Amino acid sequence: MIDAGQNTLRVIVPVASRFISPQNTDWKYAAKTLPSLSSPQQGVQIVAQRNLYADAVSNLRYGLAIAHSRGIRLAPRAWNYALTQDCHLSLRDVKQAQAILSYERYPDETFGLPVTWITSPTRRPNWSKSSLSEDDFERIVAWKRARAQKAAKLVFTTAVSLELFLEQSDPALRRLCSVIPFPILGISPIADPRPKWNQPGLRLLFVGREARRKGLPTLLQAVVPLLQQDPSLHLTIVSTLGDGPVSIPTLPNINHLRETSHNQVLQLMAQSHLLANPSLWESYGFVYVEAMSQGCVPMALDSPVQRELIGSNGILLSSQNPNEIQDALRQVICHREVYATRAQRGLDSYLARHTTERIAAQFYEAIRSTL
Repeated sequence: MIDAGQNTLRVIVPVASRFISPQNTDWKYAAKTLPSLSSPQQGVQIVAQRNLYADAVSNLRYGLAIAHSRGIRLAPRAWNYALTQDCHLSLRDVKQAQAILSYERYPDETFGLPVTWITSPTRRPNWSKSSLSEDDFERIVAWKRARAQKAAKLVFTTAVSLELFLEQSDPALRRLCSVIPFPILGISPIADPRPKWNQPGLRLLFVGREARRKGLPTLLQAVVPLLQQDPSLHLTIVSTLGDGPVSIPTLPNINHLRETSHNQVLQLMAQSHLLANPSLWESYGFVYVEAMSQGCVPMALDSPVQRELIGSNGILLSSQNPNEIQDALRQVICHREVYATRAQRGLDSYLARHTTERIAAQFYEAIRSTL
């Protein structure tokens, strides 16, 4: 038995160190974000593997997965998903490790080390947009169920995803489960949101590369009449319009920024009162958590995940309807003190649940409990 209290707990993350798709968010999370959790948490060292052969295997499997999702069968159907989703981990990589921390993919060989597996349920809407069949869906569910039964610990980013996963797999696995939010790096929370809420005017912010999916056309239908009526109302749009053009009116109180850094977006959130992102769907919704960290009230469509992340600290819409959005904006204009209170509650929620220090400590405890 390893005494994690007296020794540095070394944890290996099986992920390609060199990846053919460096902008892939899953890869960046596994290769960059998870190892960075070592910094705020003493007693644990989380490292990504450095192995050229493992890199080659990961990239080949990623290519096969992409081909399979597009209906190109390069491997037998019966084991294609396991081939592309299991990840390679070599003995050389784990010599000094006491545990494995794996995100979505599962090690095809664990060398006797306990695995803390960050996973999620399989959602039908995501697969209905690809060429994957109902048989593929069932095969994915079966693969996750089999791997979950091997894991020493299961980690989910929301309670909603945990419950759906247990429905799809085995309720008896609940004893292995923990809920740990996604860590978002590089955030310095605002000290006090009250000063900006005490100032006149109202600043709205929209952030999203895929502007159409995230509801910019509908938002503009709702907000442009208000902008024309009230010059103290201001809208800043941060988007490269990556999923198609959007007609943005030329008004003095609309500002469109295409390329901005993460720090610039956080600064805009700190200056803004409301993040108006009525997205059609979000798998998680990092932008809403970031907004709460800056005392910026998030507006989102009401879904189980957004309800869990935002709750009563924001504005949850029943649909992407311009009339409903406009009514919600009028409420903010008329009842600023109510929404100033929500901004403070959102900040408190971020500090209690989403800081890197808090999340790093939760991962440490989850991994240590497997030893």
